[in-house]
This record gives sequence, C-alpha cells and structure tokens, in this order.
Amino acid sequence: MGERAISHQDDAARMPWYRRDVFRACKTGEVIEAQPFAYRLRVAGFVIAVAAPLLVASNWFFKTWIPHYYAELDQLAKIDPVLSVRKFAEFASLLLLAPVLVCVIVVLVATVRISRVLRAGRWPLPNAKVMRRTEVVAGRCARVPAALAGIWLLACMFAAWSSYVRLVAMFWDGWLDKVVARPAAVVALRSSQYPAADFDIMMRLHHDVFASR
Repeated sequence: MGERAISHQDDAARMPWYRRDVFRACKTGEVIEAQPFAYRLRVAGFVIAVAAPLLVASNWFFKTWIPHYYAELDQLAKIDPVLSVRKFAEFASLLLLAPVLVCVIVVLVATVRISRVLRAGRWPLPNAKVMRRTEVVAGRCARVPAALAGIWLLACMFAAWSSYVRLVAMFWDGWLDKVVARPAAVVALRSSQYPAADFDIMMRLHHDVFASR
C-alpha cells in the first residue's frame, strides 16, 4: 500500500501542471450527471427569446434607420453645421450607451449567480443542468473563483464605462469646437469685409472708456 501511494505521488509530481486536478482537495464526492438535452433546451430558449429579436432589430437599425438618419444629417449640415454636429453627438452618445447597458445587465445577472455560489459554497449549484458529468466542489475552490470572476466583471464594466465617457466627450468636444469657431468665423468675415467700420467702433469704445475716467 505504501509503495502504491508513493507511486501515485510520483505520478502526480511528473504530471504537467495543466493536467493536475487543482480542485481535488475540495471535491465532495457528489456528482451531477450530464443532462445535455435540458442544457441545450435552455440555450435554445435563450437564443429564441433574446438573440433572435436582437438580431432582427439590429439588422433593421443598421441597414435601414441609420442610412436614413445620416441622409437627414447631411441635409441639415448644409443649413446649420453646428446643429448637425450636435445631433450627431447626441445620436452617438445614445448609440454607444446601448452596449454599455448590455454590459451592465450581464454584470447584474452574473452578480446574482456569483452571490448564490458564495452563499451556497459549492459549484455547480444545486439542481444545476450541466453538459458534462461534473463533480461538485465546495469551500474555497468554489468561493475563490466566484469572487475573482466578480472582480473581473466589475473591472470590465468600469473599463466599458470609462471608454464610453471618453468617446462621448470626444464627440461633444467636436460640437464645442464648432460652437466656438462659428462666432470667430463671423467676426473674421465681418472684419475682412468692413475693416473701416470695425476701426470706427474700436475708436469709439476707446473714447467712451477714457471719457468715463
């Protein structure tokens, strides 16, 4: 028996790290049998309920609505360039907000599942449907990966929000540049067309300032 145990230890020592069972010490002996039909039924239900309507809506949005909206912006840019840039900034802000909201929803759903794992202290959860025969692990082997997954999801959500704020700020900076540049362009055009009138206005302002002292 002792020689057999030593041989098993030697085999484990020679085994590559990627083939070692790191959850061996936390296994409870409980096994959840594979239920591929129920698992695939859940996946198919999710696709039909969420992915299919989203695919149809995105196809209409990107192929029909956006070209029509861009055509309207091109017509508006000929009349009021500043208003056109503002409407584009508003549109881009709302469009970029959609994936951020999806990310937030995914994180909230995952947070609920992670909290259940932390409370139960086991993985998979009771009554879970699995694709393959899975041994249940408990204790730190279930809680530590769940906590790390939660931290990673929060970091991803923070990165998505930071990217969204930066992109929105970039679009609105373009609108502010247009707003600031338009009065400057009007003043420059007026000065180039009526330099004598501007010189007369400037001299009158100086005269009023010195007269008030």
